[in-house]
Formats: sequence, C-alpha cells, structure tokens
Amino acid sequence: MGKGECRSLGLLPAAPSDAGSRFGAAASPSVSPYAPSKHYGAGTVIDCPKGSLCTHVWDNSSGSYEVFFLDTCTRYWLANWEDRGGYFNNQTGDRATATYYGRNGEKLTDVPVGSKGAYNWSPVWSIRNCY
Repeated sequence: MGKGECRSLGLLPAAPSDAGSRFGAAASPSVSPYAPSKHYGAGTVIDCPKGSLCTHVWDNSSGSYEVFFLDTCTRYWLANWEDRGGYFNNQTGDRATATYYGRNGEKLTDVPVGSKGAYNWSPVWSIRNCY
C-alpha cells in the first residue's frame, strides 16, 4: 500500500443476498499486473492510502470483500470481478483520473480524484488508474 495520509473508502456494504449460495463457487478476483490486496468482512470501514485508487469487489471464494490498492500508474486487467463493489480514487496530481474499460477496450467511465461510490464490476475488463 502507498504511504501517507489515509482517507476512508467507507463502510463495506452487506454481503450480496445470494452470497451463501455462491460461496466457494468461483475463483478469487485478481488483477494483472499484481497489486496488493486484502480481504475484509462486510461492514468493515476501510482506509485508502493517499496515492491509491482503492477498489473493492465481492469474493465468492472467500465470502468477503477483496480490496485492491492500485498504486502504480498502469493498466490493470481484471479477472473474476463480478457484480457488487466500489471504489475510492485517493490519488493525487493532475493525471490521476482513473478510467474503466469494457470487453472491447471501450471506455465505460472516468473516475476523478476524490470520487468514491458503489460500482457493478461485471462489464469492466480493465482499469487504467492514471494517464
């Protein structure tokens, strides 16, 4: 994780309503290239280090949220990111707008510095955390 001031990503939402039926049914979410991540239970307040784009996605294999700390300026390719999650862009600088891309490389949305919210990760295939 990055160093410096942390700001709250917020309270992780409740587990998806069908989480019990999906527990253990899928592989854990991941990103390539590697980024540090940690699992947290629903209802946990998460701090996002300054300089990071913090994302969270429900991990069916563990029955918890996996929080990724995207610190290195690059394009991250997502695997097994489905449904519910969210983000907090706690990066700094004028080039720190993150962009989410779909299956065919089409831009889905821009995420400006300081923004956070819920997100459905199913259509997202990659994230460029800065440009």
